[in-house]
Amino acid sequence: MSKSIHSFCKLPPLLLCAVLLLFNIPALAEVKPGTITGTITTADGQTVPGVTVSLKGNGISAGTVTSESGRFTFNKVKPGSYTIKVTFVGLASEEKAVELADGQRVTVNFMLRENANQIGEVLISGRKQKYKIDDPHPA
Repeated sequence: MSKSIHSFCKLPPLLLCAVLLLFNIPALAEVKPGTITGTITTADGQTVPGVTVSLKGNGISAGTVTSESGRFTFNKVKPGSYTIKVTFVGLASEEKAVELADGQRVTVNFMLRENANQIGEVLISGRKQKYKIDDPHPA
């Protein structure tokens, strides 16, 4: 064996443990990601599929769409402060702030109301135009 390995092995056991512990401190300080889930419903209690859900904050910008049951999930989210925004055509958008701790699972539910500004009458009109096409190459 080399001389440096022999010297290392001759360290007192307590000092050896301290040195090994120092090398493992980054592993002990690892952050456990969390999960943010929720359900989107309307004022009458119906779940809403297809709602756009965005998550912003703590250096993260992510998005998803609610499932058929109106549920959304963000997995492996670092601890920190976030804003969740939900949008859907015909319903008023809504935002909520959420704090996520180390390894925590947070549920954030939304109840969306109709957006009177977006809902209105749509009138489609048209007119028929007659065009005559002159064939420059008669048969």
